[in-house]
Amino acid sequence: MGALSLWRDATAGPFTNEDIHSAELLAPHLVRAARLMTRLSEVRTREHLACEALEQFAVPVFVANSSGRVRFVNAAGRAM
Repeated sequence: MGALSLWRDATAGPFTNEDIHSAELLAPHLVRAARLMTRLSEVRTREHLACEALEQFAVPVFVANSSGRVRFVNAAGRAM
């Protein structure tokens, strides 16, 4: 859950209907961006935990992407 506050200098006067309409159009995109940021943070945390777990293996571990590019090597693998 989050909140977004909009304000401007008091000398600018109250928000117009056009200002409010623009904010309403933008709101769903801001909500989606916030959800994506949260999801990305969760994925990064899981990746970090997985790498930490793989690092503990006494046997070499190599993780490659679908193109065959090595993306992770644990300490045992680096010691080879």
